[in-house]
Amino acid sequence: GTQRGGNMPGTSVDSAETIEVIENPWKVTVEGSAQSVFGAKAIGFWDSFSLHLNNLLGPSIVLLPLLNQEAGWIPVTIGLFLLAFFSALAAAMLADAIQRIPGNHEFQSRFEYGAVAHHYFGRTAGMCTHILFTLSLHATVIASMMISAQMLDALLSQTTGQTWGLQYQTWPPSFVTGSGDPAQPFGDTFFVLSAGLVISIALCVPLGLLNLQQSMKFQWFSAIMCFVVAAAFVVQFTLNINPYTFWHKASNGPQLTPAFNSVGLLRVTGLTAFSFTYAAFIPSWLAECSKDVSLTKSLWVPAGVSLVLKFLFGLLGAWAFPLYDQKSGKPLPGSENVLNFLAGDSMPHVIQVLAYVWIACNVIPRIPAMCIVIRYDIITSKIPGISRRAGSFVYSVILPWVIAAFLFQSNNLASFCNWTSIILQGVVNFMLPALIYHRALYYYPKSSDTSAQSDVTEAFKRHSDAILAAEALLPGMRAKRRAPTTRSLLHSRASLNADGKEMEDIRAIPRYWGVDQKRIARYIFAFCAIVWITTIVANFVHEACGSQGVTSKAFCASL
Repeated sequence: GTQRGGNMPGTSVDSAETIEVIENPWKVTVEGSAQSVFGAKAIGFWDSFSLHLNNLLGPSIVLLPLLNQEAGWIPVTIGLFLLAFFSALAAAMLADAIQRIPGNHEFQSRFEYGAVAHHYFGRTAGMCTHILFTLSLHATVIASMMISAQMLDALLSQTTGQTWGLQYQTWPPSFVTGSGDPAQPFGDTFFVLSAGLVISIALCVPLGLLNLQQSMKFQWFSAIMCFVVAAAFVVQFTLNINPYTFWHKASNGPQLTPAFNSVGLLRVTGLTAFSFTYAAFIPSWLAECSKDVSLTKSLWVPAGVSLVLKFLFGLLGAWAFPLYDQKSGKPLPGSENVLNFLAGDSMPHVIQVLAYVWIACNVIPRIPAMCIVIRYDIITSKIPGISRRAGSFVYSVILPWVIAAFLFQSNNLASFCNWTSIILQGVVNFMLPALIYHRALYYYPKSSDTSAQSDVTEAFKRHSDAILAAEALLPGMRAKRRAPTTRSLLHSRASLNADGKEMEDIRAIPRYWGVDQKRIARYIFAFCAIVWITTIVANFVHEACGSQGVTSKAFCASL
């Protein structure tokens, strides 16, 4: 097939030998001790399931109970099902586009997110995509760092009565204690190195030194803990709903969730969309995924499981607590996070503790994974002035923690990270995968032809069969064994397993659907753009109407 993108980033990774699949001035040679930088191709199905599930659950799941009461359970359920489908489809589109790159059917070349855009759109667009990608993940990881630090401080306050920190707002620095508001346990003292922050750094920084494949045990532990804690919450929700239990109140039950309410519809699309975002992790995952893994199942099964968990958590949580005043049309204080109610004094002590454990299992595992993916993208992009090991680690792990450590008590930084994440997440996880897939279909309409893997492998087999046939017909003559001279054949030799197995073909939109793949890609891009715009508008309205003096009460009420 015709190669696109000219000199583009692409790192050949093979356990037996290193073969440069594409001429690349930014080439990262993987040999010797490189496994400490990049992981081996050993991520199995359950590793993939744990990684994707941890990224799919996300912090926004705690908003779903309020959303069911505010907008109605029918719009929320429809939104969850649609966005789970489109999120998995966007991830499959990106994986399909990466596999269509010539000579990369087995993912023997390392194409990170920016490198894929560089291949399909050229150098300038590739660099712009790299900037968007790193900004998006940096904003998300810094926000997650702040949440984890605040959560651990709140957990310390819950279990010991207070938390501790070193304030450096005034000189000389001094030790302080804090309690009360979980978001700001130290009051107006913003410049504090808290105990929760120190614990978060101690947990996450060492994991940031690993590669993605080495961090799978932590992902396994986090996924199992999420299931255990979610099961405990579902049991507590059921006890709150059951009229024969101690925790039941007359106001609890299905009557809290109307079938449809137009008041909260604006927020449904955005909140459900950004609770399903994992496409940014796909390129790094593919480069270290075992060839025995079913890629299609690894992409779709976690999306389905997370959909079921979110549906149950959102609906049962909405029936378990009154979160929204239907008469005034306003949420109750603290209702945007149902964990505030699960951590309340009326709940069993074990549920109160698990409310904080849930955040630890749900937020903290994402931090090292995002740092690793950022580091991979920096290494393969060969950014001038940033060394491969130390520089990439400082930029991807140390720098975000420094920003979070010095400013995590500031509301302005939290708002900035929130808006940056909202604006860029829709582009990186939904819109760009659809555009890249559309471009891949344009240049490489037949994956079996353009991957350069199947065709070359068949050519090699035909060549070998012809030699054997000639030797059988002419036993007295030596058949001239002339190997094929195409570089693509060398690529196929390097990318095959020892047992001759090939990587599973990914079909984001199978041909048996009987639809125009390019047209569907355009429709999905348009749909994702609408979701993205709706999310920005919804968050702007939510923040504007929550600020005094910004908008009138009548305007907010109409919205």
